Amino acid sequence: MGFSIALTLLLCPACSYHTQVDVAQGRLDSAAPSLGDGHVIGQTFTARRPNLSAIQVRLVVYGGEEVEGPITVHLRASPGDSTDLATASLDLTTYKHNVLLRFDFPPQRNSAGQRYYFALESAAPVSVWYNSWDAYGGGQLHLDGQPRDGDLEFTTYYRDDLAIMAHDLWQMSATWLTGLMAVMLVLLVPGYLLLECLPSPPDDDPLVNLALAVGLSLAVLPVGLQWLSVIGCHLSALFARLLFFVLTLFLLLRWARRGFADLRAWLALRNRRYSLAVGAVLGLTLVVRLLQVRGLVLPPWVDSVHHSLIAQLIVSEGQVPSSYEPFLPIARFYYHFGFHTQIAFTAWLSGLDVPTTILIFGQVLNAANALAVYLFATRLTGRRLAGLVAALVVGLVSWMPAYYVTWGRYTQLAGMALVPAALAQTIDATEMGGERRVVLAAVGLAGLFLTHARVAIFAAIFLGVYWVDSFLRTRRLAVGRVLAISIGAALLSLPWLVRLAETFVIALRASPQSLQGDAIYNRIPWELVWIGPNRELMFLAALGLLAALVRRQHGVVELTVTTGLVALAVNPMALGLPPTNLVNNLSAVIALYLPVSVGVGWLAVVGYDIVGRSLGRRLAQWMLALLLAIAGVTGGWRLIPIVNPVTILATADDLAAMAWIREHTPPEAVFLVNTWHWQLNIYVGSDAGYWIPILTGRRNTMPPAIYPAGDAGYVTKVNALAEAVSRADRLSEAEFRQLVRDAGATHVYVGSRGGALSPAWLIQYTWLRPIYQNGAVWIFEVISDRASFELSPQTGATCLRPVSDARSGACRLAGSYRRG
Repeated sequence: MGFSIALTLLLCPACSYHTQVDVAQGRLDSAAPSLGDGHVIGQTFTARRPNLSAIQVRLVVYGGEEVEGPITVHLRASPGDSTDLATASLDLTTYKHNVLLRFDFPPQRNSAGQRYYFALESAAPVSVWYNSWDAYGGGQLHLDGQPRDGDLEFTTYYRDDLAIMAHDLWQMSATWLTGLMAVMLVLLVPGYLLLECLPSPPDDDPLVNLALAVGLSLAVLPVGLQWLSVIGCHLSALFARLLFFVLTLFLLLRWARRGFADLRAWLALRNRRYSLAVGAVLGLTLVVRLLQVRGLVLPPWVDSVHHSLIAQLIVSEGQVPSSYEPFLPIARFYYHFGFHTQIAFTAWLSGLDVPTTILIFGQVLNAANALAVYLFATRLTGRRLAGLVAALVVGLVSWMPAYYVTWGRYTQLAGMALVPAALAQTIDATEMGGERRVVLAAVGLAGLFLTHARVAIFAAIFLGVYWVDSFLRTRRLAVGRVLAISIGAALLSLPWLVRLAETFVIALRASPQSLQGDAIYNRIPWELVWIGPNRELMFLAALGLLAALVRRQHGVVELTVTTGLVALAVNPMALGLPPTNLVNNLSAVIALYLPVSVGVGWLAVVGYDIVGRSLGRRLAQWMLALLLAIAGVTGGWRLIPIVNPVTILATADDLAAMAWIREHTPPEAVFLVNTWHWQLNIYVGSDAGYWIPILTGRRNTMPPAIYPAGDAGYVTKVNALAEAVSRADRLSEAEFRQLVRDAGATHVYVGSRGGALSPAWLIQYTWLRPIYQNGAVWIFEVISDRASFELSPQTGATCLRPVSDARSGACRLAGSYRRG
């Protein structure tokens, strides 16, 4: 396998580099003068990465829709330097007003940290867009060689090659070493200890043991935290470190007593080939997952904010929260907390802040999904080759679950990593019995329920299909074992079941229609059904299903039937029933990678058997190894730039601003932040201002997206304020000033992504004073009527203690800025 991967890298010209965004300044409000009038428009900037290779601007066309002639960019060391480092020209005939112009040139190898200047020239009546107020801290707009206020709207790109990736991995490993070690302890030690209570699996596959250990670790920690909370225990970092020290020591002693048989199994002749092959897939998957988040300073998108809040609640309280108070005026907590428990333990062990812990743990967990699918495919088909191929599909070919990171979809990710182990343990307990197997199956199912209720529903449907099929095949069913597993799982999660039942009763009393779903919310996301290589994978999976029907491979057929029943469950309208928010099409569609990968894995087994019988086993092995290496390397390479830049709310400039806020604003400060309507009746923050409470301990005016769990009056007031802020630039000065008063705001924050609140609009008001500016990030202080501002918990302002004071950054005080 390793030789095949090396050969693939040498033969794959597509795997030489990616073109990635380096510097981006996306704000604009004005068109620069026409280049055709003899003007030269330029911009200085500081490259962050090596291999600077392209510059992109947005075209302005004066006097008509079509123009002719070239437009040329000159890359130079400075505005006063006449020597071109690179030039590039485009023919304007094929471009129209407002389109993007991208100039590619030979990469500047040592560009990282270097300051550059690019100038645009053309004889045609064209120009480019710019922002009239400073929006980029690493350079400045130039007109005819002279500096001017503002910055061009521009983007630079760099060639991301293997050398840069290796350097970045080395730096990440050094920076995140403590976190990675803590993640491994959390994911392995509890589960391996539980496995000591069971005999080794019948096939003695160490990869199965590893996958079961990860799944059981994900399950037992939230189950344990739940019961410790019931009896009134409050955990802490000291407790967590002592606990894991004792657990790790006990595990090592148990292994030593048995002569480290579990570890020696990895090198046994019967396991060596698959240990190396699956190990290579998992290792390459982890490398790809880490490379995907290199440039992120915080987990992406809106879900990550409330995941950080919940995890911080657990870290602060040391138990399952009973409410969101005092951080949100919501008296009842009923959000599944399994993933957040893992984050809390990892943060306690590593000492890292919660957002950084989520980034690290989330990507390792994403890679662990490939291992989980190996377990499931192997268990359903009885063939390790099916598991190997399924793991490769999930880790290095399919866009799911890799794309989860760009949404911050971490709770479903944890559920999908746990469900194969829970189902495998349940199948084993059903078929082989034994009190210990029943207990571990119950732990797995209870942990799954505490981690993600929707994935638990999918698992329940599969178990129903499996038990019915088992009865039809054998004419008997171990009813006692099924009842014991079900009752055990219910008892282990009983406190949470009671809390959810109480919550549902309260919700139904308040509104009998509260559980009825929204048709738009439950629409089928066809763009995700066919994302990436899904068409090809689904076609191969369909062939695998046909082969399973021919060979009577019940496990693959059961999984396919489950997929169909899940489709009905999320679309009850097909049965004449109303939609519900308990499950939806999005959750089901992004989980399709599990049945699809198993189907593809089974097709690979059938193909391998046919080729082996026809051409010989040795030739079939070499053909398979080369095919898998090509698929893994090329597929993994395509997955590296998977994070959607639209979902990145914060940049390094924002982190610097957060450090400044902690040091220079009073604890009672309240920040008005940008908002926008997300989905259903929910508003969210549109830039890093959304993160202010978690990162600084100051309050903001847009609570995390879990605020609809509050009472109707609170939700109405939050939405009214958020809706007003989302269109603030259309308000009169009097209306906006009243909005600021009603919000209780003492400051206004405009992040690097921005929104309706923009510096160019805010700076016109004499009662707002700019006190900080760094790149695109601006902070304004409200300098009048502040004494009359009172923060009410009903305004939607939120508060969290700061997670870490380790971040720092530079700032520029903006007292000298001119007003328009």
